[in-house]
Amino acid sequence: MPKDDRFTKNRFCRAVSFPISVLTLSRPVHRVVFFGVLGLTLAIMPLMTLGSAPQLSVWKRLFGWSPTEGMTRGVCAFLHGDIETAVAFHVLSIPAALIAAAIVIKDSVSLIKSSRLSK
Repeated sequence: MPKDDRFTKNRFCRAVSFPISVLTLSRPVHRVVFFGVLGLTLAIMPLMTLGSAPQLSVWKRLFGWSPTEGMTRGVCAFLHGDIETAVAFHVLSIPAALIAAAIVIKDSVSLIKSSRLSK
């Protein structure tokens, strides 16, 4: 019996392995779930909520600045339709949101095509 089969037979291991496998973003379905949940959360969340959230950046704590500081708030502002604020938070927040959207669309199309082919 391969090592992977013994690992997945345990219910606890299977319950833990699914979220971990989603976070690896290794399969199209995982990327659609991850970016879909993240995008929906940021689209629903009020921007002021993110402004009052604690800063958890390790880079900022170590070096006093972070190359991605403001990216989450910028993507949230972009999803709310406020492009000017999104650019003010971080210049790359709009390209990041568009790339994530392109990945979700590409993977969704490939999942739909593969499900049609398997029927």
